[in-house]
Amino acid sequence: MRSAIFEAAGFEQFCLQELDQLRDRFIRYEAVWRGVAQNEWLEENPLLMAEMPEHLKAHEVNLEVSDRLRQLSTALAKGVGSRE
Repeated sequence: MRSAIFEAAGFEQFCLQELDQLRDRFIRYEAVWRGVAQNEWLEENPLLMAEMPEHLKAHEVNLEVSDRLRQLSTALAKGVGSRE
């Protein structure tokens, strides 16, 4: 009986339309959601970190090393430029 009532009321179609609208909204605001996710990742949100796959967690360390190497490169470039 429940199935017949939901079907008659168009509940399934309503749910599908709502789901489509949510999907479209996420796609439309992809840059916003990407920024939100990146901020949470940079702040090491424990809820986000608990859901991340291990291979992405290891990537976090690589980014830190990469950032340190970039800083070293900038410092060395400034040091070489100041000697000339």
